[in-house]
Amino acid sequence: MTSQATFDALLDFSKALGKHPVSCKVCIYF
Repeated sequence: MTSQATFDALLDFSKALGKHPVSCKVCIYF
């Protein structure tokens, strides 16, 4: 899985939670 694919997955996950994609939240997974 590429970093872009992972990032997109995280964005979709964030949207599913009804939250705006925040870079800080993404940093938690990297």
